[in-house]
Amino acid sequence: MFFTLFLVAFVSATLWPMASEVVFVGLVSQNPDAVWWLLLIATLGNSAGAWLMYECAGWFSQWTQQKLSARREAFDYWLPKVRTFGPLAMLLAWLPLIGDLLPIAGGLLKTRRLPTVLCLTLGKGARYAILAGAYLGYDRLV
Repeated sequence: MFFTLFLVAFVSATLWPMASEVVFVGLVSQNPDAVWWLLLIATLGNSAGAWLMYECAGWFSQWTQQKLSARREAFDYWLPKVRTFGPLAMLLAWLPLIGDLLPIAGGLLKTRRLPTVLCLTLGKGARYAILAGAYLGYDRLV
């Protein structure tokens, strides 16, 4: 059960679409006493998938910057701003559609690693906590 949830959450954070929320809520409905473990596993799996996308994009960053050399002035203008405020954008990495692209953008633009990872994890964990609270009722979570 936990390994399946981790795997589905991990893959759903990459560019391959999967509905980890459906699996998470399904497992919470079957195992309400294990909600905190499920929340932890789903958050870790989804965050790890996002971290992988962030790191992969970072590896390709130099190649991408060379391809964008024609737009170098705009790139040089925005890069310091993104490095400063970019990690906070990772709090929104749970959003559908654009959420999977945020860690890639952070990796390409080389946002600071620790704040980026922390914000990714907080945002993804908050999503699963909201889902669990909505399903079970917030009074059962606390």
